[in-house]
Amino acid sequence: MADIYNDKNTISAGEVNKFVYCPRQWLYGRVYGAKKLNELRDERNAALGVDYRADYDNYMRGRKFHDKFGKYEAVKRKIAILAAILFIIAVAGLVIFVKF
Repeated sequence: MADIYNDKNTISAGEVNKFVYCPRQWLYGRVYGAKKLNELRDERNAALGVDYRADYDNYMRGRKFHDKFGKYEAVKRKIAILAAILFIIAVAGLVIFVKF
């Protein structure tokens, strides 16, 4: 793994908040620092001819990404619960069948 840019021994509440919201955001911030990330973003956007501030709000992009990810996680959770219920029913049916 890359060296951590911010090698302080303490982690601020803001860093915890960033990690909880998006671990990649936190990691990239630790590895590269905000200044370097902003420079890289501006270089990329200039090469693509994109003015992201005028075209799209970062907050809304993040919301859409995390909403999509949240829906995926909810589906996975529902499938796991359904599998657990089916397993319990199968075991209960097996126990009843073996008793008789």
